[in-house]
Amino acid sequence: VLYICSTGSTTIRNSIFWNNTATSGNGANIYKNCGSGNIGVISYSDMTTSSPSIYNASFTNGGGNISPAQDPLFVNPGANNYHIQSGSPCNGAIPAASYTGPSDDIDGDSRPQPVGGNYDMGADEVEGAGAALVVIIDNLAAAFTGGWLSGSGSSELSAANHPDHYDTDFLYHAAGDGSSTVTWTPDIPATGTYNVYAWWVAGTDRATNAPYTIYYNGGSQEVRVNQQVNGGQWNLLGTYSFAAGNSGYIQLSDDANGYVIADAVKVEPQSSLPDNSGGGPGTLYLPVILKEIGHKLEP
Repeated sequence: VLYICSTGSTTIRNSIFWNNTATSGNGANIYKNCGSGNIGVISYSDMTTSSPSIYNASFTNGGGNISPAQDPLFVNPGANNYHIQSGSPCNGAIPAASYTGPSDDIDGDSRPQPVGGNYDMGADEVEGAGAALVVIIDNLAAAFTGGWLSGSGSSELSAANHPDHYDTDFLYHAAGDGSSTVTWTPDIPATGTYNVYAWWVAGTDRATNAPYTIYYNGGSQEVRVNQQVNGGQWNLLGTYSFAAGNSGYIQLSDDANGYVIADAVKVEPQSSLPDNSGGGPGTLYLPVILKEIGHKLEP
């Protein structure tokens, strides 16, 4: 657990909070134990940012967080090996334009891997073939047709009111006839079988049947999702075969019964990696500098 006793601002970025079992601080990941108030900015971290994970404090969401936290797939936490595996949700989770931090990881390996790619979340950078395979495309890099609007301003459909958006903002469109689309085209590094995920911000006015169509090697498949739930996280659309290159793509249209949200998609290799969620110590992995004084770490 991270204790904060300071009137200054704490910056938490590029960090992993997972499987914390500390009994003090009501089991929170972050506990402000002298007074209450805003602790600062949390961004691009794998951690649950809702209560009671953050106790006796508020915070400013800087975006890009994986919340609720997902298993980071450490290699062997029982043996204190906190390197992440290639199938980790933290692999390639930080867009290059949004990364601020050291130019090398805890082992002294350069970041990112591969050069020019996204950065891994946490203190470790996956190396080798697994590092090159995860592809994330935000709405800013997608192509769109029709009257899609950016989630900006102060309306209910604004990024400011939905800090669980991915990266900078998101696009939205009212229910339509399917002629307005957003298309994400990943550059697949190697022919193979990949899991395809989508990220959106949820709300009561969202479509319950938002149509994603995955164009894969050999065909296409439409997948309809309920965007009123499961916002602010990666949601699996399915597993498909893709050829190397950019012949495959994912497309979302406005053919739905409510507002359709277009944020980010992720394509990563299908993995049979073991589940490391059981057992092992709780982990607070902070490769960033905690600003101000009055912070205490407890395993």
